[in-house]
Amino acid sequence: MDRQPDEAARSLDPGGQPAAPPRHGSALSQARTERAGVRAAIARVESALASPTTGRDRAWRGELADQLATLEGAFARHVAATEGPDGLLAEIVAGSPRLARRVEEIATDHGAIAEELGAARTALLDAPPNLEDVRDRVVAVLIHLVRHRQRGADLVYEAFQVDIEGGG
Repeated sequence: MDRQPDEAARSLDPGGQPAAPPRHGSALSQARTERAGVRAAIARVESALASPTTGRDRAWRGELADQLATLEGAFARHVAATEGPDGLLAEIVAGSPRLARRVEEIATDHGAIAEELGAARTALLDAPPNLEDVRDRVVAVLIHLVRHRQRGADLVYEAFQVDIEGGG
């Protein structure tokens, strides 16, 4: 695969030796931490979602509501870490202005996901809730989150050549 001229120049130090990978500010580190929190909360929601409801509707709804609230909190921290003035998205645009449109798409996605999480949790409060509808809503949010995480990982990799999941 042919490297772009600027990539080739970046990969060598002035002495012609391989250059150290670029260092990124605390925004990347903070985003990585919050991203891991979202991933863990997703796993807990999925576990609650997959548990049986037969004969335990109220307990199931309570556990799922608790785990959705945890995911909402983790997601809000992720949004704060990425969208703030010193956040990861601002750092991406500052270093790679060509990615501004994709950064805006990620930020827009944050709002949509937050709304979907709230709607799923609200559906649990319906009297009586339609459990299949609740499951479908929560699965749709989880799918949206997984796709969002992939788009975010692609964006970070394109901006910094760094796997935000920590793989290099």
